[in-house]
Amino acid sequence: MRIRQIELFRLIVRHGTLTAAADALSITQPAASKLLSQLESRVGLELFERTRRRLILTREGEVYAAEVERAWESIQRLHRTAVDIRQLKFGRLNIAAMPSVAGSFLPSIVTSFSQKKKGVSISVHARTSERVHEWAIAGQIDIGFTHNRATHPQVSSELLTRVQEVCVMPSSHRLAGRQKISPKDLDGEQFVRIGDIGDVTEADQVFLDAGVSRKLNLETPMSLVACDLVANGAGVSLVDELTAGSYRRAGLVYRPFVPTLFSEIWCVRPKMLRPSGIAEEFLAAVRSSISKLDKPASKAADAHQTSR
Repeated sequence: MRIRQIELFRLIVRHGTLTAAADALSITQPAASKLLSQLESRVGLELFERTRRRLILTREGEVYAAEVERAWESIQRLHRTAVDIRQLKFGRLNIAAMPSVAGSFLPSIVTSFSQKKKGVSISVHARTSERVHEWAIAGQIDIGFTHNRATHPQVSSELLTRVQEVCVMPSSHRLAGRQKISPKDLDGEQFVRIGDIGDVTEADQVFLDAGVSRKLNLETPMSLVACDLVANGAGVSLVDELTAGSYRRAGLVYRPFVPTLFSEIWCVRPKMLRPSGIAEEFLAAVRSSISKLDKPASKAADAHQTSR
């Protein structure tokens, strides 16, 4: 299997036609057709359904495409590493974080660290916790931030903090004047649920135990998306306090939720990679920043209430 075949496959998936993929590679359509035939013969799968105008992924092709993307990310990382070596940039830090971390306190830490370490090349990727774990297992990152501990024996885990869950809502919401929000307060409310399809989360169980029925028209696995939906009038949601705090300028407020629920932030690192001084120094900066960010949600809510 050749890199050129994989590159063509990705371009066909992106553009939908062999002609467009061939143009993107600056090769003829017959040459592209030959590459595709060679790839399908090599893997023993029919990757596309041929229609008059487009190539449509088969079910097998969809599964294969997902794995191709994972492999392609590794290939691109190899290319970047080679460039760094040629340019004598030996200091490199690869970071992957779940969106709630990547969209809250991490950018300011990365910016400050980068300004102090001019010769260090830093890459930051926002991915699901599941993908961050996969990258850590494969040794593709130096540091990862997830919502859960790693279970793989070749990945180390460190609990950085536990963040209180809060109820986030528009500042004009009828519950915005409350000091605390209980499950009963949200009975019948339009609610943006955070979780995967079919899972019963800790928050779900709290509402079930309280006999509360929410209007669950929307759900997402990402707290950042939940806050965006709330900001656009989709209802209310329960998110971690760090994410909620980053949406104050969007006209949202948040209040402590009782009973208290917590989200965890874990640092995961591949054991196959020797810890670098750069990674250790960056992680120390993260720990310091988190210690300053941590504060009870009740204090944040009281401060916001006073400023209104």
